[in-house]
Amino acid sequence: MKTIEIINVSKLKSRENKSATTFWMDKDLKKNAQDKVRLIENFTLTDLINRSVRIYLESSHKDDGDVGNKIARASDKLAMAELSQNIVVTQLEENLKNRISKLEMEISDAVTNLKDIETQVDDLITGKKFQQTIRAEVALMVTPVMERLQELLGGMMRT
Repeated sequence: MKTIEIINVSKLKSRENKSATTFWMDKDLKKNAQDKVRLIENFTLTDLINRSVRIYLESSHKDDGDVGNKIARASDKLAMAELSQNIVVTQLEENLKNRISKLEMEISDAVTNLKDIETQVDDLITGKKFQQTIRAEVALMVTPVMERLQELLGGMMRT
């Protein structure tokens, strides 16, 4: 386990480094940061300390009991939960779409059946088919009789 100390930036000599107050960091990272400040003058110590803290937290994902690892695992769990939720919502939407489609088909079939029943009821009430059938049968019976009557009437007229 690495040792951690608190660095109070207000004790630093340079005024430009006094923007931050306190940082938690590893002693090795502190020394490394101070060395880099000496090498690179355009970076402030605060910038390098912040960068060191980020590196420290990122590297701590490797240790199981570490806070960074717990944060990473919690982040992964959150991402997985969001993905699972999206999958479940997508499946529910698909199921609802399928159910709605089936209901639409059932309604369409029911409407068609109702139209057929309505036509049958109209035929029964008005007797259209019955009247047509009777007319056809009467025409078949009456036509020969009418022809015979015309023949007889034609014969009587000649005499």
